[in-house]
Amino acid sequence: MTIEYIFTRFDGPYRDGMTKVRLKAFVDEQGVPLDEEMDGRDGEARHLAALHEGEVIGTLRWFTTDDCVKVGRVAVCKDYRKRGIGAAMMRKVIDWAREEGAEKVIVDAQIQVTEFYAKLDFVGEGKEFMDAGIPHVRMKLNFNDENKT
Repeated sequence: MTIEYIFTRFDGPYRDGMTKVRLKAFVDEQGVPLDEEMDGRDGEARHLAALHEGEVIGTLRWFTTDDCVKVGRVAVCKDYRKRGIGAAMMRKVIDWAREEGAEKVIVDAQIQVTEFYAKLDFVGEGKEFMDAGIPHVRMKLNFNDENKT
């Protein structure tokens, strides 16, 4: 299976596909309120779309600050999960962040997927918190750590 990974903006040609993937994963499957999922910040973020045969099957977004890249809204269509697509998307953004000189990448991970991020060398930081009614924990990948990717 060939997957194409495209860095894009939300106003680009993949907007509808990325929105569809997120709505299905977060609103339909997990019960996140629509107004929380579509928070009006997509225009400020950079996005990555994973495509199979031209169809968006995965997406994520990220924001940059002085020394940090904050990733969120990581979603893959149900039929394509457990195939490494989410990990590949994260690696693309991690590589981009490193090349841009970021010191770290952070993600507010749902508790149920912390192992996914741990396999990418993210480490939990701080206390568990609720976001959209789902337990989360902040996880960080620090590039200054010699033992990390």
